[in-house]
Amino acid sequence: MKYGELEPYHAQMIAQLTATLDGSLPKDLHRVKARWRQLGSPLLGTPVVLVGGTNGKGTVCGLLAMMLRCHGLKVGLYTSPHVRCLTERCQISAHPLSLIDFSEAGYRVQAILQHDFASLSAFELVTLVSFELMAHHQVEVAVVEVGMGGEYDATNVLEPWVSVITSIGQDHMPELGGSLLAVAATKAGIRRPDRPLVIGQDAQGDGDDNLRLFWQQLEHHHKVLVGDGPSKLAPPGWNELLSWLPSHVRQLGGAGGLVAGSAGLLPPAVRRNDATAQQAYHALISQMKLSPWRGVEWLALGGAASAWPYVLLGRGQWWLADSTIYYLDTAHNPQAFGASVAWFAQIARAAAQQRACSVLGVVHFRRDKQPEVLLRQAMAAFHHTIVFGGEAYSAAAELMSGADEYQPSFTQAWQRVSGRRERAAAQRQQLFVYVGGSFGALRAFLAHEAVRGHPLHQGSLF
Repeated sequence: MKYGELEPYHAQMIAQLTATLDGSLPKDLHRVKARWRQLGSPLLGTPVVLVGGTNGKGTVCGLLAMMLRCHGLKVGLYTSPHVRCLTERCQISAHPLSLIDFSEAGYRVQAILQHDFASLSAFELVTLVSFELMAHHQVEVAVVEVGMGGEYDATNVLEPWVSVITSIGQDHMPELGGSLLAVAATKAGIRRPDRPLVIGQDAQGDGDDNLRLFWQQLEHHHKVLVGDGPSKLAPPGWNELLSWLPSHVRQLGGAGGLVAGSAGLLPPAVRRNDATAQQAYHALISQMKLSPWRGVEWLALGGAASAWPYVLLGRGQWWLADSTIYYLDTAHNPQAFGASVAWFAQIARAAAQQRACSVLGVVHFRRDKQPEVLLRQAMAAFHHTIVFGGEAYSAAAELMSGADEYQPSFTQAWQRVSGRRERAAAQRQQLFVYVGGSFGALRAFLAHEAVRGHPLHQGSLF
């Protein structure tokens, strides 16, 4: 059901849950924790993994939920933000809940909190409503993604059995203290005494002595685990996508390349996130007194590929339409976006050794995400870069003057894509199109009526 199809009673509640956030970082968790306790402390006593970090949080959550579900456990998954619909944020064992579910839970929460309901931000409301939904459905384990920061984030009302820091980067640095060390300290605020803390490879502070020292000091008081090691993830539809690519590409090896039947068409960052998720998985099941599932390695090799939709909509998703190969990615800051587009360009360059290829970027940047840097990264990766605007938070058009093209809206950008698609077909070229730079780019792509094709991840939840 879509937003416009809701009855007024439900539409009113959904409107409250999807209200625009101001993006500010709360400095006091006591107020939200008091409201959580009024609700009966949903998920208290339930095994919870709380996942924070600058980049990779959603992917780690998805991979971890996939692993736990293979135990036959009823797994609650909470992530943010959503790409298309609020229902993406809360899943129960791979099934997103409906807008009606959210509305009814919202009214249950409102009935208990009464006047305190209006004192919460939209994110705080959605978070508490999602916790109530997972408790209502009696999940056996919950995997929860932190919103912004960690210490004061609404998700931190929970009592995690395992805390995870995927990466430390400069995104939101002004709000989080102005330095990488301050960012790390805020994000590490989700840790708990006598509970494991998993540190991803991208959070360990390579080249930053202060950051390395910070993690070393934590080891005196916490069981700190390092999320590293090999990963051999492969998405479903592996053979389907390989059939689109020349044999030379299928046989690539090494960092950022393709290893047929194993590494898959996934960026190196996703594979590092998989190693972090596996470390968190083992840290959790040992506390739950469960034996490691013997199929975890097989799962990483792609054997349980039907569970891959847990890697969420737009997070490194291949999309096939006619003869065009699209790659959708929500990477939206220089650290993540730069790595994503460079890897995508490498895939296209490898394909070009067997067949003429054209690489097109269709991107949208937020004005608060260093758009000038993101544009330079895009221009270096793509043969042609189209930047589009149209949102209140879009980077100013004058800042995008270095792009090959600037279009005021996605509709106009898509018209240009259509022309390039026709030109590539006439010239017998393989067209690769990268869509990303912001969550808004993915929303526009997936909502546009002229977009055809289907995601490679068959059986996608969305």
